[in-house]
Amino acid sequence: MRRRHGFLIILAAGILVVSIGAFAFAFPPGDPRRPEAEKPALHFRCRLDSMEPPVQVEVPLKLADPTKQATLDQTIDLPTPLPPIRLAEFLPRAKLVQIVEHHDGPDARPAVRVSIVGPTQSFDRWLIADDPARNQLLSLIGTWRYLAVADKKQRKELLRQFKEELSREPKLVISRPDGSDPHELPATKTGASRAFPKLGCEIRLKQFYPNFATDPKTHKPLNLSDKRVNPAALVEIERDGRKEERWVFTKFPDFKAKKAEQLPYQIMLDCPIE
Repeated sequence: MRRRHGFLIILAAGILVVSIGAFAFAFPPGDPRRPEAEKPALHFRCRLDSMEPPVQVEVPLKLADPTKQATLDQTIDLPTPLPPIRLAEFLPRAKLVQIVEHHDGPDARPAVRVSIVGPTQSFDRWLIADDPARNQLLSLIGTWRYLAVADKKQRKELLRQFKEELSREPKLVISRPDGSDPHELPATKTGASRAFPKLGCEIRLKQFYPNFATDPKTHKPLNLSDKRVNPAALVEIERDGRKEERWVFTKFPDFKAKKAEQLPYQIMLDCPIE
């Protein structure tokens, strides 16, 4: 229930581009409002950046006429454990006031309604071209997690987690490769270390960044702010005289460096995200 996946969805093919994970529509070069007859077919593209290597899925929208409003029932399958996305409705030109509806005004924009269905819950949202603030879904991480709940027991546990979601301190969870025998190390003090005799290793927190980013010029890691937007930690693992460094990210628990990780441990960064 705590696995989090960032992914990018793009509605493209000449007319506009949509992105999910941070949904963002953008028109192509040239006149964004070309004559309707000249507009090509739309494609829906989804890129999962949290997977190694990143996975991209692209399918054409099943539209008889991309210039007309249409009801859709198109399912886009994503790799496990993500639920599929269902496209439910299409508007060639739309405007958001309080609700999304067909609009013929000069400032109308394309829109598509997406639906994500979990074991017991579903989620619907309209995406509007050139409106990245509205299309942002990272703030709805609780909704994504709630969609993964399969029964009352899991729902009760998830609600308990939500109560302490932003107040609990970040911590590293160290375990064997299959996730068994987990141990914890607070991620609040740089340089803190602890030996774990049962695992046969020592873990050292070399750096913790609440809002990790990379300097575009030096390509070195930097911290953008104290707000926990993209928590990351640089961890050193020592076993039998061998040392290994790893970056771990709360949002991307499956992240792996390009070089092969040799020491047999799984490390997760459990940190509340603002």
